[in-house]
Amino acid sequence: MTGFEVLQCHVAQAAFHDSLERSDPPRCHPQTRRAILQKIMDWISDPDNVELFIWIFGPAGGGKTAIAQTIAELCAATGHLAASFFFSRTVAGMKDFNQFIPTLAYQLALHIPEIREDISLAIENDPAVFSRALATQMQVLILQPLNAAANDPSKKQTIEYRKRVIVLDGLDECGDGRSQREVLDVLSAQVRLMEVPIIFLITSRPEQQIRIAFSKPELDCQTLAIALDENLNPDDDIQVYLEDEFWEIKMHHPSGHKLPVRWPSEDDIRQIVRKSSGQFIYAATVMKFMDCHRQPLAKRLKIILGAAAPSNNDSPFAELDALYQQLFLAIDDLEGAMDLLTLLVLQERDSYYLTVDFSENLLAYDQGDVLAMLSDMHAFIHVPKPDDLYDAIRIHHASLPDFLFDRSRSGRFYIDSRTGHANITTHWIKFVQRPPLPDLGASFYRFVHCRDWNIPL
Repeated sequence: MTGFEVLQCHVAQAAFHDSLERSDPPRCHPQTRRAILQKIMDWISDPDNVELFIWIFGPAGGGKTAIAQTIAELCAATGHLAASFFFSRTVAGMKDFNQFIPTLAYQLALHIPEIREDISLAIENDPAVFSRALATQMQVLILQPLNAAANDPSKKQTIEYRKRVIVLDGLDECGDGRSQREVLDVLSAQVRLMEVPIIFLITSRPEQQIRIAFSKPELDCQTLAIALDENLNPDDDIQVYLEDEFWEIKMHHPSGHKLPVRWPSEDDIRQIVRKSSGQFIYAATVMKFMDCHRQPLAKRLKIILGAAAPSNNDSPFAELDALYQQLFLAIDDLEGAMDLLTLLVLQERDSYYLTVDFSENLLAYDQGDVLAMLSDMHAFIHVPKPDDLYDAIRIHHASLPDFLFDRSRSGRFYIDSRTGHANITTHWIKFVQRPPLPDLGASFYRFVHCRDWNIPL
């Protein structure tokens, strides 16, 4: 195998902005976020800007991933995107840094062909480079090949016009605080040494270790920081989003033609905007809940507008928590649904195997039970199509596990991780002791039984 072929084996393909595994990712709704998107694109296109990093930060549900996705797509369309990495705490390969530098190096090699041969040779000279420290990987796989190309007269003229933007989304969803800080320290130190200008768009929650890293003088002087707060007028964008989505849902809903032309009312829209508190996740969760053909739209809207007032008005997630409480109360089989949710939020490793059929067999449910439960949960759970045997059930947003693991926020819906792990372990033991089920498929069943699943105790 060539060095480049070896590199491909260490790539987290699910982390690409256009990965098949990230089908229908969140992106900015048309006519929203125009100010911040324009500011970012102006920063990218300005050849004289001194900042090599732009840091977009805000709370969960503020729309950071949608902004990162939109920018990645815009840069890809204009020829600026060199690489992207979308971290995720729930997807293998996207929740640690083992494949981070190789994934960036692979994409850079595709978009800057002048460095591909040097990357390949570096791997052939040291096949164990992937086990080296993050700083060493960065130096060997990215910094040295870029600088070598920049100093090669035969490559210098073309490399100056290559793609130069790297988008990193959700840095807080990968590794621990110390690892996140190390990533930023490494990038800060080595990007300054690059003779080919590479700039980074990074999004994250404002976690302590990340704030500390960006506050260091050597990184602070290179960074344009943008907070997703009220100064960006998110309420106006959320209102545009809600109006468009309500119109679209009403047009396709069986009961939509019976509703008034101006439904929902302006007051209803304003109330939802107010409850959103600047968080797009609230508005997006509302619209996912509304997009259900099993109940009249007017009834679904009453459920939303009748959400209980939060017990703690100072909590930044108070309204989102109230919405989750209301959505959980609308679930018919709450006990079964909580078992399924516990499996989803605790069994993060290799979560792609949690299809509808396999989840039913693992939890010993009757056929059709899982889809019946999911019909009440699609506001916050990705529900596979009934005829898709391989699509996995997954949680829409990280804010839901945060809610479920915090007793002060979730109350009666709280998931105790120790009890949950014990229950999951019991299900796994019973599952592997049962005879193979033909409808699962023999090869898949052998895969399940032979794999070291690292069942948590």
